[in-house]
Amino acid sequence: MKTYAKFDDGHPDGFWREDLFPVRPDGARHPDIPADAVEITEAQWRDFVDHPGRRIWQDGAVVAYDPPPPPLTESDYSRAVQAHLDAKARERRYDSIQAAVTYRGDPNAQFAAEAEALIAWRSAVWTYATAQLAAVEAGEREQPTVEAFLAELPVFEWPD
Repeated sequence: MKTYAKFDDGHPDGFWREDLFPVRPDGARHPDIPADAVEITEAQWRDFVDHPGRRIWQDGAVVAYDPPPPPLTESDYSRAVQAHLDAKARERRYDSIQAAVTYRGDPNAQFAAEAEALIAWRSAVWTYATAQLAAVEAGEREQPTVEAFLAELPVFEWPD
């Protein structure tokens, strides 16, 4: 049984198998099989099916393909920054930075001081992050990796 495939820049765009698209009585291809579809082997078809998105057609052969990672979005950075803030608060056993800042004005002087310091730091971090992400969107700076971006953020030091 023959199998046909059509490719777009090496990526499969469709498959047609003769069991579903039988040869016409005159021996011609089924009319629904595109004229530019190429015949592939059963093993090649199986390789595409078994590895969706991870194989391409190149020079008449199936080759492994590692797709590029999806582009980073603003929400990727926001989630990472928030996780960074929360991780810092957890260093002192707060559930999150949101929980930690509720200790502002607390009768426990240490908790109150930590809350004040975290509030100031959180503000500095988001001010910086917002400005830098706007600069990326405006084309004023290259888009950094999330890891590199986190390394740029203001540093926090716990109060004594």
